[in-house]
Amino acid sequence: MSKQLQNTFLPSGYPGSVGPHYLQYSLWQAVTNVATTANGVLASTFLLYAVGLGAGAIPTAGALNWVLKDGLGQLGTLLFAKAIAHNFDIHSKSWYFLSFVLLSSATGECMEIATILVPNAFLVLGSCANMIKGLSWMAGGSTRSVFNLSFVRDNNIADITAKNTSQYIFASLFGTALGVSICAYIGQSAPLALTSFSLLAAVV
Repeated sequence: MSKQLQNTFLPSGYPGSVGPHYLQYSLWQAVTNVATTANGVLASTFLLYAVGLGAGAIPTAGALNWVLKDGLGQLGTLLFAKAIAHNFDIHSKSWYFLSFVLLSSATGECMEIATILVPNAFLVLGSCANMIKGLSWMAGGSTRSVFNLSFVRDNNIADITAKNTSQYIFASLFGTALGVSICAYIGQSAPLALTSFSLLAAVV
């Protein structure tokens, strides 16, 4: 069983095929991904509450706002990326860690949860949150390779990247289950949601 788990989640030839601290880094990544995924479920649930899911069928205006927030958020991400993407190569590690701060610790998902408190500002808050999350994903995805490359010891960057993806998927599944459990427990309580969000964000 342990051999199967190693083949699924660790590069071939581990530990000799990777650099030092690979396991510590992977465990940190896993815990972070569980927390951010759970917060993502929490934030998405409260976005749906804000457009009227808890009251029954989502009204047409709510559905339209949902689509608009995605489009405006993506447009904002593109504009910011145009201005700052050239810095990703220069300050790769800083941007990588900042991507977690943007996504997990505050602005993006916390703004989404806040939409239930001010539903009239749904489009503004939702669009800004989407833009910040998009920038976070772009920064994280663009700079993650710097860390993967630092662990290469046997021309095995593809294997390391693939196992990193497997680790992410497993952590995301666990985080989704955790997020669903939290949502079922707290219902539509914004204070409890923000408290849960803060506790999970503190893990990162």
